[in-house]
Amino acid sequence: TGLASIGDNTSGGKYAYRVSKAAVNMVTKCFACDMKKAGIAFTNNNGSSWAVSNLPFKGLSTVFGSPAGPYYAIGSKGSLAISTDGKRWALKPLNATKTLRAGIISGTNVIIVGDKGTIVRSANSGESWEVIPAPMNKAFKSILMRGNKLVIPLKKTAIESADGGKTWTEITDPMVAQALPQPGKPGDCLTRVPNAGEACKFQRAVKSPLGYPKVRSFHFSGDVGLAVGDAGLVMFTQNGGAKWEAKRGFKFKGLQDFAVRGKTIIAIGGKSVVYSVNGGLTFNVAQLPKKIGKIQA
Repeated sequence: TGLASIGDNTSGGKYAYRVSKAAVNMVTKCFACDMKKAGIAFTNNNGSSWAVSNLPFKGLSTVFGSPAGPYYAIGSKGSLAISTDGKRWALKPLNATKTLRAGIISGTNVIIVGDKGTIVRSANSGESWEVIPAPMNKAFKSILMRGNKLVIPLKKTAIESADGGKTWTEITDPMVAQALPQPGKPGDCLTRVPNAGEACKFQRAVKSPLGYPKVRSFHFSGDVGLAVGDAGLVMFTQNGGAKWEAKRGFKFKGLQDFAVRGKTIIAIGGKSVVYSVNGGLTFNVAQLPKKIGKIQA
């Protein structure tokens, strides 16, 4: 999606705003991913604010998890990274080399499937993993629950497990196998907000202005957004991300909250307060007492 890149969108597609409103997965938590660079953004407040980070591998396929975590990012060459908060990711070695495509959680069991009949399973929420033999050497692109059984649907057949993914057998009834839902492709959401539970693939990217530091997090309230990044970068938009005003050099350790009234903008992060009185054209650091504690709101 190019979510971590924020700049002047000459196409006027309101890219950042659309992504910020796309809180459609994992109850109020959702992810937006850059599949090529394995960049990932996480929100737990319906898209009002996002935390942007990088995964420890390239070739991301998908992200899944429980509403309260942990979360699992999977991809090429058997890559798996796990996070408890959606912000910090740890690489988990697997005895698998093929691309991982999909995963599911059932209690403390986590099952991940992929190409060439790859099935890996954890019985303890991702602490340890084992490779499970599959009855066929095919590309497994999805996994689902059907009653009390785990099912991996294929085009004309399917395999199932009745013991939490420990063993798998082929479904011999072709009518049952063909009636299972097949893996869907991400929809095109360039001109609309995604529907509940829908996965979307964004083809456009908004590039950061040349020479600007990386953006690390941003908050949105309707069309109004504020972003912060490396080297004390602060950026502000009033039109859903179509155009941004930027300034850098602030001692700003992460954006916590911001408020806008007319042309006045106040942003807080840690013990710092940054403000603008001209709609984000320029920003200044507020002079606060030296012994002040952490500002909450």
